[in-house]
Amino acid sequence: MTSLFDSQKFFNPRLEQVSANPLLEILDHLAKEKSTGILVLSPDGTRFHFSKGKIEAAENFEPLGRILVEREGLDQHKLSQALKRSGPLGEELIAVGAIGERQLRQALQVQARVALSYALRVPPERMKWTDPEPLPMVCAGLEITQEWLQTLLSEQKLPLEQPFRLAQTRTEQTLSPEEWALLRWFNGRRTLLSAMRLSGLEASIAEQVAHELLDKRLLQASSILGLKLITVVRRPVTASYHPPSSIQSNLFLKSLSANYNVWEVAQNLKIPVEMACSLLAELCRSELLEVLHGSHELEQILEEF
Repeated sequence: MTSLFDSQKFFNPRLEQVSANPLLEILDHLAKEKSTGILVLSPDGTRFHFSKGKIEAAENFEPLGRILVEREGLDQHKLSQALKRSGPLGEELIAVGAIGERQLRQALQVQARVALSYALRVPPERMKWTDPEPLPMVCAGLEITQEWLQTLLSEQKLPLEQPFRLAQTRTEQTLSPEEWALLRWFNGRRTLLSAMRLSGLEASIAEQVAHELLDKRLLQASSILGLKLITVVRRPVTASYHPPSSIQSNLFLKSLSANYNVWEVAQNLKIPVEMACSLLAELCRSELLEVLHGSHELEQILEEF
């Protein structure tokens, strides 16, 4: 990569004003250069795998299994069985005859499209380009064109299950009573759907107002999602070591591993991600952790928790 960012380096659109929507220019650049690598978005942790300028897969946004069940008619029991095995989900399902290659490719394309549509509407704070990783045999193979990107921009599906916080804005904003009724409920922990329900607005009005707030860039992805990019381990025990005060903190500390990000640790322990954020912040302030990946995302967690 050359002009926009270098390998393993963050690109910050707030500092490097490339365009009104820097992600559009990044995607156009990757397509023209036929780039191969991974574009990582912060703070939500979405990872887009590129091969020769095409999007082959998207991670950390909409689960592939859910798409296969809802759109391709995959049996829930077969999905549960495949998730217990160690291989890539798609390959495991093909191996047992649950789906075909065409169904998997279509689901992968939907997965990438949904993730990218959201990223274009709620631009990431930072973007990072990293080296490629091995991919399964069947991939999305999506070509990036200006026409396709404009179509994604025009899609109006609300990311109801995503948590949001208030975005920093450099211009004065005039809000309608309805916009304020919804905006005041965002605290970095609530999803868009829960804020809409708390607003007291009728469902159709709340939906319309949510679109307006997103279009005005008054909402941004919560730092909670940055857990997907944070990997921390316990520091070596020294003579001055003091264990955490609670059993839960100790369990969380012992579960940290270089092989899992904090989001995955929370899933393994079956604890809410908000609690994982609090435990992470507590252990970090106690200087018990060593950060392997995601120092910027960890700083955001510490600001909010």
